[in-house]
Amino acid sequence: MVKNKCSDLYYLVQVINEQNQNGVFNLNEIKPLLNNDMSIKRVPKNEIIHPGEIDVDYACYIIRGSFFKYRIEKKGGINFLSKEKAPTWSCLDKILDPEHSNFVEAKALEECTVLYVKRDYIIRCLEENSKFVLGMLKDMLTLTSTMSMKSDRLLFNDAKEHLLFYILEYWNRTNKGEKRCRIEMKNDYIAAELGVNVRTIYRTKKVLEDEGLITLEKGKIFVKQEQIGQIKSKLYN
Repeated sequence: MVKNKCSDLYYLVQVINEQNQNGVFNLNEIKPLLNNDMSIKRVPKNEIIHPGEIDVDYACYIIRGSFFKYRIEKKGGINFLSKEKAPTWSCLDKILDPEHSNFVEAKALEECTVLYVKRDYIIRCLEENSKFVLGMLKDMLTLTSTMSMKSDRLLFNDAKEHLLFYILEYWNRTNKGEKRCRIEMKNDYIAAELGVNVRTIYRTKKVLEDEGLITLEKGKIFVKQEQIGQIKSKLYN
């Protein structure tokens, strides 16, 4: 089947999604599908996937890896908005509605493979392909739902419950069948995301360790499958 240029991106995204669903990653299969309006880059752990500036001329489709989005206020404070896992889009608000978009940055939690798509090209693709639009809407609605649930937890739960939810989400997002998981995020990052101070995180970690819900090794949180089961029981029963 002959494809016009604006179908290239939709087809490429479909291939990427199929690879993720099948648990495989083949960059050699993806690269030949690029055109002059797309490029792929590997972003190392802790490096910026896209900056907070609103004036950007591209959107990002994170193909592989996990990352977090955050907003930095003028005084230097950080508001962690979400942790996300590939495949997913980012920067769409900056190119589609810059007037109402936020100064949000994205940083890699692990090495990420990112597809960068030029602004004018992706807008043409959206105008010509309704299936492409529906896929993006699904991504954006999922993000909105995630942030809404985070807001509810911050409003209704205490620091202990906040941290348990955080650990459970981290396990669900990063665990790939292993029996043990290490929380890689630093204490100040966790504190900022949960809306508490770092001292509260230290105290809460000790409480959870005493209850056998987590294991601490050199200050890092480790959880096993059995502990995740206990955490679920505590949160949902």
